Amino acid sequence: MTSAHKGAGQRLILQVMSIKEQIFKGFFERQAYFFSVFSGLFLSLLFPPFHLSFMAPVVLAPLICVVRETSWKNAAKYGFWAGFSHFVTLLWWLGPTIGRYGELPVWASWPAFFLLVCYLASYFALWAAISAWYLDKTSNYNAGTVVQNALVLAAIWTVLEWLRGSLLSGFPWGSLAYSLADYPFLIQTADIWGHYGISFFIVAINVLLSASFHAYKRYGIARESVLPGIIIILIVLSHMFYGFFRMQEISGSKDEKLQAINVFLLQPGIATDVKWEHENQQAIVTHYEALTKEAIMAFESKMEKGSIEAMAPRLIVFPETAAPFYLQDATSLAIRLLNIASDNNAYLITGSPAYMYENDMKRRYTNSAYLVLPSGEVAARYDKQHLVPFGEYLPWGKLTAWIQAQLPFVLDFAPGLSSVPLSGGVVKAGMLICFESIFPELSIKTVQDGADFLAVITNDAWFGPTGAPYQHEDMAVFRAIETRRWLVRAANTGVSSVIDPFGNRQLKTPVYEIAYATHVIYPRHEMSFYVRFGEKWFAGCCLAGVLLLFFLKMLNIDGLVKSHHT
Repeated sequence: MTSAHKGAGQRLILQVMSIKEQIFKGFFERQAYFFSVFSGLFLSLLFPPFHLSFMAPVVLAPLICVVRETSWKNAAKYGFWAGFSHFVTLLWWLGPTIGRYGELPVWASWPAFFLLVCYLASYFALWAAISAWYLDKTSNYNAGTVVQNALVLAAIWTVLEWLRGSLLSGFPWGSLAYSLADYPFLIQTADIWGHYGISFFIVAINVLLSASFHAYKRYGIARESVLPGIIIILIVLSHMFYGFFRMQEISGSKDEKLQAINVFLLQPGIATDVKWEHENQQAIVTHYEALTKEAIMAFESKMEKGSIEAMAPRLIVFPETAAPFYLQDATSLAIRLLNIASDNNAYLITGSPAYMYENDMKRRYTNSAYLVLPSGEVAARYDKQHLVPFGEYLPWGKLTAWIQAQLPFVLDFAPGLSSVPLSGGVVKAGMLICFESIFPELSIKTVQDGADFLAVITNDAWFGPTGAPYQHEDMAVFRAIETRRWLVRAANTGVSSVIDPFGNRQLKTPVYEIAYATHVIYPRHEMSFYVRFGEKWFAGCCLAGVLLLFFLKMLNIDGLVKSHHT
């Protein structure tokens, strides 16, 4: 055979190999996109309305398997599409909500929604890219490496989740930990590191499962593939043991200074479309008067003399902006609403808009909550601190001022400046209004300031018959565990609930039904570790640990390169 024939044969072999490589590469890319999107959709199934929380340990495994096999640049793409598919399916209700209540046409509301989704998906992209870069340098399956990988990837996720809940006003909706709200016995460690710590361990378990799968493909059933499973079992058992221990400890403690309070939650079911029509104000107050009377009569008809319920002070809780007028003005409607407290010899917490004048005498408005004493007098007012961007205010000052003309629905509320609880008589309620209940730092601050129980008032009618009201209520479970406080939640259209310091729902109302509910709560004074040290300590430790490991890893790689060249 001539050299020319040999050269042609070699070129043909190279061409065939190149084609096979391109086919394999194309197949892997299609498969990688499929698994990434699958992981994102899988993740949405953990949350309401599906509630498939038991799949949390495996939900990220498909994405992690893809990330292990590719470069950091490709991993960023796969991570983005995982995040995009997740947030589109988790938050789809935001599109019609913006359109309907924001009075925006479809061409404006949906692009705004997709812009938010792309922003949230960028956190997934960043996590996948950093993880791929890190895993590329740690490909063996010994015990130390497997555990280290799990801790590093979980720490990166935790830091990014904290940033998502903090930057640009913060939007921690759908944080991974919230998927376990229906399993209180697994999340009791939230009183140490908050919901961020729970997210950390869910990601770590997913990484360990992925490592077990890869090791099994290489070694079969061997120590390398079994070890991650043993570590997972130890993690779960340690969380369950801690939960059992803390539940026994707290339920067994007694404090004679604490006084029971009988709470009445009212769910009026008033449609947002008609709530702010002036001609409906009389009917709305009448509705509250009748619903309160019905709740009190039903309670008294089944109350036993000498029982805790009979002896305990009464607290009636109305939802956010229950009064569609200014309660601070001495109008006939305001007086009627205040008299609901005196007529029933009860304390009353109610939402209402309020106003104040700044130094330049400009009138500013607040989204507020009032505490009314059994005498009918207003004891205290709380102004919502964490406002909804582009809903209750425009962030970034002059940079977004031009949007006001395009978005007429954006209100110009002023933020409150204090977390001091609503206090009067036996009541010391740490207030969280609507959106605020998804931010742990606010519940921590009000408990530090003396709140002995938490009260959430909200109007989730905006969300319509979707999973959003349930997703919103799930987050309140963590606020109760983190602070070890009873939490009462009154929602205009539901979900209204009473949650004990262990995260157990003692009652829960259906959505979009007019309802009322009663339960005894017990104010508490104990400060949890999480309340004492705040919500940043764990994310800060994760960040410090990741930076240290990356630094050491880079030094190790540089050393290997130098020794090789030598």
